[in-house]
Amino acid sequence: MKHYCLTLTGDLLPGAERTAAVAALAAALKLSEAQAGAFRAMSYHNTTWTCWVASRGTGSAAAFATDQLSNNHLLTQDPLIRRALKSAELGDQVRLRGKLARYSHAGGFQRGTSTSRTDQGNGACETVYLEAFEITRKANTGWRLVYRSSVTTALAALLVLTVLFFGSMARGVRD
Repeated sequence: MKHYCLTLTGDLLPGAERTAAVAALAAALKLSEAQAGAFRAMSYHNTTWTCWVASRGTGSAAAFATDQLSNNHLLTQDPLIRRALKSAELGDQVRLRGKLARYSHAGGFQRGTSTSRTDQGNGACETVYLEAFEITRKANTGWRLVYRSSVTTALAALLVLTVLFFGSMARGVRD
């Protein structure tokens, strides 16, 4: 098998699951304005091994460039890369570098990799053994801060209300 090195830059897609082993990564490279609009107009969904793309209209489907979508299975043994992968969130812009790989285990399972941007269907995904992974730009940092602050505030309020409720119950029993 030939050895291929790979570097991709793109966005983690909304609607895609984020795990350490599988990530849907859109390689938004050299997209025309029409393709970029179509890319954003599509909906994406991941199952265990497959990235599904659906159109919300015929215009976006016609302009969508399937060879600009990359469904990647990411492998690493490096704990720092694993930590960086787990910290990536939907919409983040990421850059990864690695080698296209194939792997198997004793149970007989094996997975290869695509070496073409024009193939489709089963086996069209890239299996990448990561040498580097970085988040180049976090998405929606303001909204994420608001969300996390809201969750923290709600949990703190729930805790205070629980303490007040049980405190008043305990005082009522003593009286």
